[in-house]
Amino acid sequence: MLHGGAVVATLVEHRDSDLEQGVWRVGVALGRHADDGTQSLRDLPGRAPPPPRPPLRPPLRLPVRLPVRTPAWLLPGLLSGPVSGPALQSAPLLAPTVVRRPQPDPPGRGPYRPIPVRPRPITVPARPPPTHTVIRCPPTTTARSARTPSLGQLSTGSDHPLHRPIVRYQYLSPSPPPSPTRSWSAVPTGTAVDAAQLINRHRATLDQAIAAIGDREFWTPHPEHPKAYGENGSLSAAEGKAAFEALLGARFDLPGQPGTVDWTATERSPYGLELGVSYPHADPGVLLPAMRAAMASWRTAGPEARAAVCLEVLARINARTHEFAHAVMHTSGQAFMMALQAGGPHAQDRGLEAVAYAYAEQTRTPGTAEWVKPQGKRDPLRLNKSFTAVGRGVSLLIGCNTFPTWNGYPAFFASLAAGNPVLVKPHPRAILPLALTVRTAREVLTEAGFDPNLVALTTEHEGEGIAKDLALRPEVRVIDYTGSTAFGDWLEENARQARVFTEKAGVNTVILDSTDHYQGLLSNLAFSLSLYSGQMCTTPQNLLIPRDGIATDVGHKTYEEVVSDLAAAVSGLLGDDGRANALLGAIVNPQVRERVDDAGALGEVALASRAVENPDFPEATVRTPVIIKLDAAKPEAEPHYLSECFGPLSFAIAVDSSSDAAGLLRRTIREKGAMTVSAYTTSPDVERLIEEVCFDECAQLSLNLTSGVYVNQTAAFSDFHGSGGNPAANAALCDAAFVADRFRMVEVRRPA
Repeated sequence: MLHGGAVVATLVEHRDSDLEQGVWRVGVALGRHADDGTQSLRDLPGRAPPPPRPPLRPPLRLPVRLPVRTPAWLLPGLLSGPVSGPALQSAPLLAPTVVRRPQPDPPGRGPYRPIPVRPRPITVPARPPPTHTVIRCPPTTTARSARTPSLGQLSTGSDHPLHRPIVRYQYLSPSPPPSPTRSWSAVPTGTAVDAAQLINRHRATLDQAIAAIGDREFWTPHPEHPKAYGENGSLSAAEGKAAFEALLGARFDLPGQPGTVDWTATERSPYGLELGVSYPHADPGVLLPAMRAAMASWRTAGPEARAAVCLEVLARINARTHEFAHAVMHTSGQAFMMALQAGGPHAQDRGLEAVAYAYAEQTRTPGTAEWVKPQGKRDPLRLNKSFTAVGRGVSLLIGCNTFPTWNGYPAFFASLAAGNPVLVKPHPRAILPLALTVRTAREVLTEAGFDPNLVALTTEHEGEGIAKDLALRPEVRVIDYTGSTAFGDWLEENARQARVFTEKAGVNTVILDSTDHYQGLLSNLAFSLSLYSGQMCTTPQNLLIPRDGIATDVGHKTYEEVVSDLAAAVSGLLGDDGRANALLGAIVNPQVRERVDDAGALGEVALASRAVENPDFPEATVRTPVIIKLDAAKPEAEPHYLSECFGPLSFAIAVDSSSDAAGLLRRTIREKGAMTVSAYTTSPDVERLIEEVCFDECAQLSLNLTSGVYVNQTAAFSDFHGSGGNPAANAALCDAAFVADRFRMVEVRRPA
């Protein structure tokens, strides 16, 4: 950063190997004093302070002032990362100029001026540095110390896991590297394992997951292509379908789970298939005490062992992705490919992300510490202290109908990794995916020597509503819920003994101000409105369009033209019934179908919905989206667009200006909440205005999406699903706040 004719930087700690390879590790830190009496540029008299900027990497060392003669080609490296030897050969590198902190001016002398030390050349070898840490592993080595170094061994400047680097593993011949589509694998079911084995098996994946949530770049160990499965113990497409079909019409046993009083069967596929699977209906007075009793050994195992067990569960689920895909498809109504990806690898990513956050937060505090307080001439006071992460109690997961695994896995694995037993109460129409998850987890826990009752399942008869009774049980200390605002509010108000995490209804908004890619805008919005028949909590509902129209790369478009063109884009996208079925899936329940059928009464229809026949599932209800035109200036329209209309229904709302659109956006988020906000604009002023609204109201914003990324989608390890800062949800998937309140740190002190 240039300021006042100089560059202020901070040299940070480096290794000898870095100097040998020509690497200078430099972080920016304006306005920080060092302990050696030096001073940064901000403190010099007559200098306007630059805006604060955090250091790129700890720890901070010596504040220095680089002279103006520093070559321009060096500045990007100083401000962003390593500078390699070859780059330094093109010009001399000048040593930093140290500026001493001024002393009071002597009487009769002028004001203090820094006296620079004469720059001297520094010779840096030309050998280029590596861009990442490389761990060379012998092909036959399986010990953790050689193959998967611990996080502590990889620490560079900070002991906290989020500050540790990404590691690339280089395997020496003759053993090949892991398959790019299968970066981790599970122990075969039924094989007895101990926690140490699981740690050795999954430590590298945990390290990479922690690095990923630190740098927010793309990373996943779970391939999303269907053909990635079928080898190395995973089920192929045919095997997964056969495994799913073998479950139909049968009792879903969970060996060893106590308290089962009878069985329920409430699922029917939105595609018309009668599943006929019956599940345990448990007596909470028997089941919950048994789950609570399982906590002690799970707590003693520690964060690393708990994380390894969770990763083994995820690995086994991943190996059965095709089976889970059919289970998700026939309980949620998602089309098969979406069920495979969103219900499989993407959900597994979210679960792994939660484990990484849980491990990082639990290990933020050291396990032990020696405390010594000097007492002058007397002997110092000494204490040995231990710190143990302790789960809060039984965690109740109340599942949803549309995304049972994607919405359920973050809570499931965050609570389990944090030391809590997890009781899963699925939605009555979407039990099978979570029941398979519970069975898999119980198998892994048993094989690893833990009480399988750390994870349990209970279901309800049609209309029974046991979630309220379970939520008020004293054993339940954490509750996760995705669903209606009414029940979410009830949980927050009444389950006072528990920490309640909710994702409820919201009204998602898109502002159309201007664009430099009109066709891309139309295509992107058409896909977003159509995907899974709009039955996503991230689907746009309100499209705010200035009544005078918008500027585009193909000329000015009026409000009527924008609405007409968008309707045509949706119709074109879904004109072929085969493609329509692949995108729309099936309507999940009768209430959504009725909402679409009655939409014409809300306003002028810009795009009517049509029924789509599914030749593979004739009983499926498939509907294309409907778009209704409304005017924000008419009070009678307000109740419609300020309520969530779940399903393939959206409103094209005429507003007076982009400024008015931003005002309506602010009110919508503040009063109703939003999981997503999207905007299209070529104006920096409008962009900043919308950003400020989203900052003020805590809503996640996407700008100018015109290609293959859609506002509906979020990527684990990089994107936050929701913010936890507006009425749509009180938590984000996934951040530290989502996991940190699921455990407490208990300290024990002893004389040394």
